[in-house]
Amino acid sequence: MMALGLVSLAGLLAFGGRAIAEGETGSPAGPSCLEDSLEENDTQETATAVAFPFDEDALRVCPGDSDWFSFVLAAGDEVQVDASFDQALGDVDIALYNQRGDLVRISDTGDDFEKMTYAAPAGGTYAVEVYLFRDPPATGNTYALRIAAPAPARLGDVNCNSLINSIDATLVLQLVARLVPTLPCRGAADVNLDDSVDSRDAALILQLHAGLIADLPP
Repeated sequence: MMALGLVSLAGLLAFGGRAIAEGETGSPAGPSCLEDSLEENDTQETATAVAFPFDEDALRVCPGDSDWFSFVLAAGDEVQVDASFDQALGDVDIALYNQRGDLVRISDTGDDFEKMTYAAPAGGTYAVEVYLFRDPPATGNTYALRIAAPAPARLGDVNCNSLINSIDATLVLQLVARLVPTLPCRGAADVNLDDSVDSRDAALILQLHAGLIADLPP
């Protein structure tokens, strides 16, 4: 869902602007939406600080009232954010911001589950925004949220989507050519385990995808 309803589009369109709900002050939730116990965490500045792994299944997001969660990452650290909910009761989306407030990831599908992974290019305090998409119910929606280091990806799955195909090979080549600064699952790129990432790793991924080899090392 690329439109963001009641929230600002500026950050998304620029993919580097301030937070989606930057103009929000206080809690606009009406009496019909019972907020969870972590309020008030309505802005990036007032985000609930969490440690890995954070796993909570009794949260509620209200209309026009984003929930924010912050955590510290060192350069090279990876984070995975999972949100699950009942889509029929309100479309929940998630967005990730860096320490400057720039939007760096967004997950806004039409499913009951939102997921994103991110490898931090620089250390700092990052924050996840959980918000409701278009025409949310007055009662808001409940959701479960997990923020943790991602499980180790299978070698070759450099974009962390549980598939190994030509897209992964292309991403490895882009990394080698310095067209991208990092990969969602950077540790899965060295498929031949020679302590370097280069075109040979991309070639092996393509060979696996084409069925020319049965598996990648080890």
